[in-house]
Amino acid sequence: MRGFNYFLSNNFFISFCAVALVWQTNMLLNKSGTYFNYCLIFSSTLAAYNFYVLVSRWFNQNDSGLFSFMFKQAHILALILIAGSSLVYTLFQLPENLWIVLICTALTCIYTISVIPNKSIPVFKKMGFLKTGLLALTWSMATVLIPANGLVHLLFYKVLLIFFIRLLGLLMICLIFDLRDIHVDKINLLRAIIDINPKWIQRIMLGLLFLYAVSSVFFGVIYADYSQMFALLTAGLAAYLLYIFSLKKMGYFFYYFLVDGWMIFTAFLTYLATI
Repeated sequence: MRGFNYFLSNNFFISFCAVALVWQTNMLLNKSGTYFNYCLIFSSTLAAYNFYVLVSRWFNQNDSGLFSFMFKQAHILALILIAGSSLVYTLFQLPENLWIVLICTALTCIYTISVIPNKSIPVFKKMGFLKTGLLALTWSMATVLIPANGLVHLLFYKVLLIFFIRLLGLLMICLIFDLRDIHVDKINLLRAIIDINPKWIQRIMLGLLFLYAVSSVFFGVIYADYSQMFALLTAGLAAYLLYIFSLKKMGYFFYYFLVDGWMIFTAFLTYLATI
């Protein structure tokens, strides 16, 4: 059990979720993925999430000594170093993806700034509003544009539609985490989209689900792929059911295995639709 918790808490699982979404994109584009593509997305996700963990721990710790802090977080630094080295190596193999990685890196830095407790840096008081959209946008860019790179000019509208469907699905997942974090965000003086009016969250979720469903049907009809249409619709319904369950008090396993695991689930549905 300790090994499983380590797997979840050190962002290995979320990195595999990113790989699953790249796999799904490849299947939707009817192309085979390469080892370096999967390695690139895994390494970049592992490095980015552990970087966020490191920054958030720095702003939430009481010991102001940099050396002692770094010593305590040695395992996080090691993961960032290993993942970063792997990322650089894969970029040498796939230099055409450098511009995507640079944009995603910039978005990750802005996201990290947006969730810094405003007790530390008051100027970022309202930047919490950005976190939901930034996270979904970054993930969509990485998991769609990297596998589609080189095909965009040939399959522009298909790639655009997949990107839109991916963005809507990830926004639903991000809003579930926003709902979970609403009380902690208030303590840290962070703002979120649902702070506008928390009662609107269900309307927002239903709106996202509607757009997701319409886009999925559009994908199935335009590309005559009804199996994938039903797979995408099932994934959208699953995301909404996760939201319904999240309205009750749920634990660590639910959020970091089931909600994040939705990404693996939707990729698996896409795989089943190809059989």
